[in-house]
Amino acid sequence: MNTPLTFLPLSKLLRNPFYYRKCKKEYLAACRFFGCTLIDRTQTLDIGHLKFKVLDPLYDFQKTELSFKQISLLRAKQLLTFAQETDKRICLLWSGGIDSTVALVALIQVAQEKGNLDNLEVLLSAESINEFPNFFEQVIQSKINYTLYQPPLYPLLEDKTKIFITGEHGDQLFGSDKAKYYVLSEDAFKPYPNILPFMIGRKLGTEKHTQKMLDFLVPQIKKSPFPIDTLYDYLWWMNFSQKWQHVSLRLISKSEGLILGQDMIHFFSSSEFQSWSISNHPLKIDRAWNTYKKVAKAFIHDFFEDEEYFLYKEKEPSLKDAIVEEKRNLFVSFLK
Repeated sequence: MNTPLTFLPLSKLLRNPFYYRKCKKEYLAACRFFGCTLIDRTQTLDIGHLKFKVLDPLYDFQKTELSFKQISLLRAKQLLTFAQETDKRICLLWSGGIDSTVALVALIQVAQEKGNLDNLEVLLSAESINEFPNFFEQVIQSKINYTLYQPPLYPLLEDKTKIFITGEHGDQLFGSDKAKYYVLSEDAFKPYPNILPFMIGRKLGTEKHTQKMLDFLVPQIKKSPFPIDTLYDYLWWMNFSQKWQHVSLRLISKSEGLILGQDMIHFFSSSEFQSWSISNHPLKIDRAWNTYKKVAKAFIHDFFEDEEYFLYKEKEPSLKDAIVEEKRNLFVSFLK
């Protein structure tokens, strides 16, 4: 096989000898720990003989003075303009979670300014409504075209008259849901070399490859635009620089005929959002887990005042359940 891969499910990497034997053990251990096939956007790591094509490489780290709000509205303008130029409707996949709600709020505000709110549609499930019922009842139900669906969602994604927008890459910008336990225990803000070996051993059930895995990742960690000191820093960098492509393609890989960037676009994948993440690391979280993505929740709160959502809404770790139990609403969890 000479053609580099762009996407490879972890199950296939670990269970198919053709792929497994091409990889270094340290790389395989890192993939098991992070729960997906890692693709290094800095193109630093030598993972063995398995080759990947990096779709969104990290070469130059451009900083920005734009705020999260400014970039969110800019992104919405870009997407609505693209929809107009291609004569398509915008269809947002809304989960009720923070990321997809940010995308929806930005799109609503810009669409209202342009006077084309009718060109915006929301695709949601009963689980979406349960996650943010007040927003559904007071904003979506009364103002926005929406479709309530039951799984499977795939047939709905075949509509070529629409551009499907997701809330993917929100976690890659802000950190990682793997940090929750360690934020609660306050270990997330300690030097990562003191915590990570225990974390890896606990996850993998063995410490056999722990140190080799840590050593293997060191050259790539040094490519971060700022020093990686704490466990939280470390988990963000791995998510941002090595899980990005997996997240870009995990949904679209299951849908035949969809073209990334044309039929489906991830709201947070823009270069401006990536620059914001690099420029504003201290704004991603305070020392409490309910402040994770606090800037994003503030953006929502400015538009729709729901104090409970603003103060207590957390990242919902439902993706694992969706992967294990495919009959569940797979796509809702992808958007959080």
